[in-house]
Amino acid sequence: MFEIEKDIPIPKNRRRKYPFDKMKVGDSFYVKDERDPSNIVSSLCGCVRIKRYADKKFRTQIENGGVRIWRIE
Repeated sequence: MFEIEKDIPIPKNRRRKYPFDKMKVGDSFYVKDERDPSNIVSSLCGCVRIKRYADKKFRTQIENGGVRIWRIE
């Protein structure tokens, strides 16, 4: 069961970590993660599925201990 709580303030919007909203077709950015680049890919896939990015398409490629993300549409 879950306890229902009242009067818990909603956190303010976090700053967007990745610049998806500023990217134009052909732009890319690189995210370094020596531990496991596939974790970044999973995280990014979740970000781009957000409704505000529904009209844009992105491609990811694991490279040099990180991930490069391109806007393709």
